[in-house]
Amino acid sequence: ETLHFNSVLVDPFNVTGNKLRLETKTDFDHFPEHPPNLRVNMPIPITLSCTEFTKARIEESGKTDVALVTRMGKTVAILRDVEIYNNRKEEIVTRMFGVIDMDHPYIHNIYMGGDYLLGGEIELLDRIKYND
Repeated sequence: ETLHFNSVLVDPFNVTGNKLRLETKTDFDHFPEHPPNLRVNMPIPITLSCTEFTKARIEESGKTDVALVTRMGKTVAILRDVEIYNNRKEEIVTRMFGVIDMDHPYIHNIYMGGDYLLGGEIELLDRIKYND
């Protein structure tokens, strides 16, 4: 449940064998020839903030799935097996940025979010279009 940012493996005795890994040039001629997996696990959780009202409505419904809709009311995805977490804004901000500065646009955006986070498997119903 807790994500630790900025973790660094310190290996002064080269136990991993990667001592000069970041100092060597990439050999593009010997890259793997097989394509990447179709499903990729994200290293950080993608969550959606919500208010106490939304949290209560989800819990009262007794359902495990939530429809994700645009501002125009079009359903674009289904959030399966919904999990609800407390939005620990101060912990998230200090781990990501190391400082709380409300003038920073991302920090401001995090603090403007609701007090809870929704997470789960996302099933897209259509291709995302940005219209820009």
